[in-house]
Amino acid sequence: MNLVMLDIDGTLTLSYEYDQEIFSLAIAEILGSGPVNADLIGYVDKTSTGVTEEAIRRVTGISPTARQIEEVKRNVLGRLEKLQRDSPETFAKCQARGSS
Repeated sequence: MNLVMLDIDGTLTLSYEYDQEIFSLAIAEILGSGPVNADLIGYVDKTSTGVTEEAIRRVTGISPTARQIEEVKRNVLGRLEKLQRDSPETFAKCQARGSS
């Protein structure tokens, strides 16, 4: 069993910048839209699902389907895997908060 934890607000790790970019790109790709603002400031529900749902609503004007939410999640995971393969040092820089 594999566990994946998304920390889109940087509470646990210093990953806010690349998480924000990855979410923005994933949502835009699934919707076939231009760039999507994925900055947590201004979002009501600051969870990954909440941001995804609200971002899709902002772009389309309607609530997202369960399929769209799942497609965004798969896209985000794929982008994180690619980032880890291509630039593993990015993750090495993301120490847990409070660590030295």
